[in-house]
Amino acid sequence: MKKILFLLLMVSSLIASPRAIVFDFNGVMTREPNRETIYPFLHETLHLSKAEFEKVYEALMSGKTDREFWRSLAKEKGVHLTNTWGKDFTAIMKDSFANPEMFALVDRLKQKQLPMILFSNMDAIPARHFREMGLFEPFDRHIFAFEIGAAKPDPKAYQILLQELDLPPEDIIFIDDQPDNIRAAQAIGMKVVLFQSASQLQEDLEISLEQLNHF
Repeated sequence: MKKILFLLLMVSSLIASPRAIVFDFNGVMTREPNRETIYPFLHETLHLSKAEFEKVYEALMSGKTDREFWRSLAKEKGVHLTNTWGKDFTAIMKDSFANPEMFALVDRLKQKQLPMILFSNMDAIPARHFREMGLFEPFDRHIFAFEIGAAKPDPKAYQILLQELDLPPEDIIFIDDQPDNIRAAQAIGMKVVLFQSASQLQEDLEISLEQLNHF
């Protein structure tokens, strides 16, 4: 019952037309990476065995594997990396991480002439890698915790967000997959949607965006 009331409260708060939509990144714009697309590439180009892949996978998922890491690994294994290896690997990682339904939804929302804002707690190194993948390109603004010195759900982070956008909280729809982050945004007056899936998010946003023509 509490969950139903919480969802009803969130949806009912979306009645007014927004002036910006703010998205979390990890868990919203990304999905659980597909190991079956990453491993074949690394096996073929770096001759990684399954056991070796498992050893580097944790560092890979945490975003700590920079270009120097892969050069060192290739040198250790006596493998020559082609000039296009970095570009090819970036493309593989982009396809593995990105949630295509969400990026399609953002593209559709942009047609409403609404600013699309990225607001994330990710660290600097993963942010650099995702930027190289082109996953930030659909967004008009990128606001990261490591740059502003505060992270969700700290109220200070949301106040900085409002200052950056120069908008009152009631003019913003905030989307996140973490309930604590949602509650903090709602507490200062933002309209909120707890992300569960792309289809669920679209249904909830239609309530607000129907005033801007049919979604």
